[in-house]
Amino acid sequence: MATLSALYTHPIKSCAAVALAQARCEQQGLEHDRRWMVVDHGGEFLSQREAPRLALVVPALRTEVMRIAAPGMLRIELPLEVEEDDPSVLRKVKVWDDVVDAVDEGDYVAQWFSDFLGRPARLVKLHPDARRLAAMGRAGLAPATHRFADAFPLLVLGQASLDDLNLRLAGADGKEVRMNRFRPNLVLEGLDAYAEDRIDTLVADGIELRAIRRCVRCEIPDIDQDTAERCDQPMRTLAGYRADPAERGAVTFGVYCVVNAGAGATLRVGQLVTLELRAG
Repeated sequence: MATLSALYTHPIKSCAAVALAQARCEQQGLEHDRRWMVVDHGGEFLSQREAPRLALVVPALRTEVMRIAAPGMLRIELPLEVEEDDPSVLRKVKVWDDVVDAVDEGDYVAQWFSDFLGRPARLVKLHPDARRLAAMGRAGLAPATHRFADAFPLLVLGQASLDDLNLRLAGADGKEVRMNRFRPNLVLEGLDAYAEDRIDTLVADGIELRAIRRCVRCEIPDIDQDTAERCDQPMRTLAGYRADPAERGAVTFGVYCVVNAGAGATLRVGQLVTLELRAG
């Protein structure tokens, strides 16, 4: 048994998270999670890897609109729901190896992002009819869909894992890092450090999540989410003890999950979560 201690959605891929008290859990992930994405002039996605200032773009969800703020910029607003019946705003975009249908949010918003990032950029929203399949690695599981997330609909992390990392960083004279470096959707308390590695299923009020694989980390955790500055921590410390043989020695931290049952129900901070762990 564990407790769901935090919920985060990331409406715009690679931009700041929105902390939630509760969230509708849909087949493609938490409501609005990675529903929007910033692309370059060719329609290829941009992330903090190429544009670290995306970390400073802060979305806020309201009943009917998403507000977007960034340092030195006027705040802009976008409607959450619009009838996508204008063919002139439809475009193909690329996220990793997937080419999907999206809706362009227009020239004014594109200029806003271009000015802030210092490079040509546009904001797109996943078309409601687009279907992007996750790379399921476990036999016997039904195909899962997700939006603009890198790999899977949901990322789960244990608070104890971050606490252990920060103890190691302190011993290495490193600066403590916050959970937002790792961009999870669900944070669990009550587990031992790295026990999420062994999660098989996670059940909360009728929602069943199935763990698929551990999350392989790139350099984004080395970007300070408050300043957009790069450093060499925490990835240097993680590389010393989290190199995963199952992932060809890559650093892993957190576990990817899909929604196995209960899509449409609500997750709430503070609710108890029943876990089934694999041996090992």
